[in-house]
Amino acid sequence: MMSEVNVELYEALKENECHLEKNYKTGEFEVWAIILDFNIREFCEAVGQYYFDEGGADCKLLIGGNIGIKINDIIIEEEEHKLSSYAKCFPDEWDEYKDEILAMENDD
Repeated sequence: MMSEVNVELYEALKENECHLEKNYKTGEFEVWAIILDFNIREFCEAVGQYYFDEGGADCKLLIGGNIGIKINDIIIEEEEHKLSSYAKCFPDEWDEYKDEILAMENDD
């Protein structure tokens, strides 16, 4: 049986700021991890080098030198996990999108 979460990624997300938002143009959910500059190496190790081999990741440079990294591709496509398994990583937004995400996951 496949694990529901990547434990290293899950812990890295819990240690950093993480946000969930809906892209209303595409209807897809986006997960962004906000990584402090001194945590980037640790975060990359938790994600795994393979993810960055093919052109890197979608990132945004934020005020204060922090970097926002779009990680829904890592969770859904690379790890083949459900967003709901990572719900505790984005507690501020989970309640807002919970029903919609669970319905989407049940359709798959």
